[in-house]
Formats: sequence, C-alpha cells, structure tokens
Amino acid sequence: MVWTPQSNTDAAAGSVDRNKDPLLSILKDIDTASPISSVVELASGYGDHAVHFAAALPNTSFVLTEAQSSHLPTLQQHVDSQPNIVAAHELNVLNPDHWNSLRNNLPVKQVDLILCINMIHLCPWSATETLFAQAAALQHGGSQPGKVMLYGAFLQPGGGYSSPGDEKFDLDIRSRDPSFGLRDPARVHELAINHGYTGILDKDMPAGNKAFVWQRSPTHRL
Repeated sequence: MVWTPQSNTDAAAGSVDRNKDPLLSILKDIDTASPISSVVELASGYGDHAVHFAAALPNTSFVLTEAQSSHLPTLQQHVDSQPNIVAAHELNVLNPDHWNSLRNNLPVKQVDLILCINMIHLCPWSATETLFAQAAALQHGGSQPGKVMLYGAFLQPGGGYSSPGDEKFDLDIRSRDPSFGLRDPARVHELAINHGYTGILDKDMPAGNKAFVWQRSPTHRL
C-alpha cells in the first residue's frame, strides 16, 4: 500500500532555525572524515535544510525528494538557483515507482549519504523498513561505504518517553494516524543492521531530539 503523506511542513518550519546548525556540524564532521560527494535527502519539505547545508558544503551535490508534489516547484527553484542542489524528485517512500524513477534519473554517480529529517515518526513503520532497504540498494557497490542519517524525536531505547512534551507529541500524531508514532531507536538500529549498516553516531540534539548515523558495510549482500 502506498502511504498518503500528511503535511507537517508548516509545523516543522520553526524548528529549522533551531536544528540546522547542529545538523550541519554533524555533516561537516562526516565530510571531514570521508568527503561526501553526494546527498539524497528524503522528505525535503520546502528545502530549507538543504539550502543551508548546500551553501556550507559547496563540493557536495544535493538531490532533494518530497512526497507532497505541491512542494516540488519550490524545490525546483532551489535547483535553479543553487549550483550544488542538482535535482528534485517526487518520492513517496512507499511507492516503488518513485524509487525506480529516482534511481534511473540520479545525476550523481553514487549516493554517499541518505539524509532524513523529521520523517519516520510521521509515516507507517513500513516506510522506515523501505527506507533502509532502498538505501542499501542505492548505496550498494559504491566506491566508499554509504551512510544513512536520521534526525527527529525518538522514544528512549526499549520504549518510554524522554519528556512529557514527547509523550504529548506522540499521542497527538497517533491521533492523526495510528500508524504514526515516535520510534524506538533500538528497533531502528536492528533494522539498519539487517541491511548491512553499523551505527557510527548517536547524538543528543536540541529540544530532546536525536541524530543517528549508520555506515554500510561494502561486503554486505542485498
């Protein structure tokens, strides 16, 4: 079943200024350790994060994707105005045709990093499963190990809330759709391992959020 996205872009817009520099700091650390030639961002929204990151990482090419087709004209404006934002695609994570189109039209030779900000709690768990399966397929056979970076609100490992605010937020999004909800990072990590990824970063972020980075073993089979 293809998931029908529900917009959280406007609600999340105010958080961009709060988290864009801490997230950029992580990207710069990754780039310093192993240069990032290309990033595919999932759930780009209106591209606010990508514009900030691309300006600070001029040697990295950014491919933006978004499930809500109404956002694509704005993303295309970024492609037209910022040299290293190189493409914008419609991508519903649970739509295999969208993944095939992305794969067949990538303007980069390999995908060094797949970046996903504030998405996995606002879609079914199957979207996270698909994310890692498709990431592994995109990054298989690259000249350097591919990475996946997730950022957002999470449960505590094993379940439970980090704060009353997280509990309120979780109950709110579950009331919108029972398949939504904050995810247990232990379960996400297990999923990543099953697709050949090893955790290399687990970082506390502003407002009680978390950032995780996994790196894929080049010898892991699809």
